[in-house]
Amino acid sequence: MSSKRFSTYPIPPPPRDDAANDNKARTGPWWDWYNGYLRSEEWAARRQAVLDRADGRCEDCGVDVPTHAHHHTYSRVGEERLSDLEALCPSCHDGRHGVFDEETRALAAEAYTLLEYTHVLPSASA
Repeated sequence: MSSKRFSTYPIPPPPRDDAANDNKARTGPWWDWYNGYLRSEEWAARRQAVLDRADGRCEDCGVDVPTHAHHHTYSRVGEERLSDLEALCPSCHDGRHGVFDEETRALAAEAYTLLEYTHVLPSASA
């Protein structure tokens, strides 16, 4: 690891956590900094510690092998605690960012319709 920590570089203000999951909004100075951080030795060490903690199992589904360290929050990015991160398999990570395959989309739409029909959710037409 280099003598100067990556996180000591000037960090632009982070996005709101909800905006961080909006793939269309991933431009600007913070995202430029963040993408550089993800290529740093500092991030590689944190990511590896989270994957080691998971011991080969996704911390969401518990089945597949995790390959992603997912941020619960961006408020401490660059100086994250390991508890800020979760080891996820590619499928669960995609799900956290709202990216689903067609089969999953169809199941989600069916479940939403059922919940709406049973009045757990307000009707879209209401």
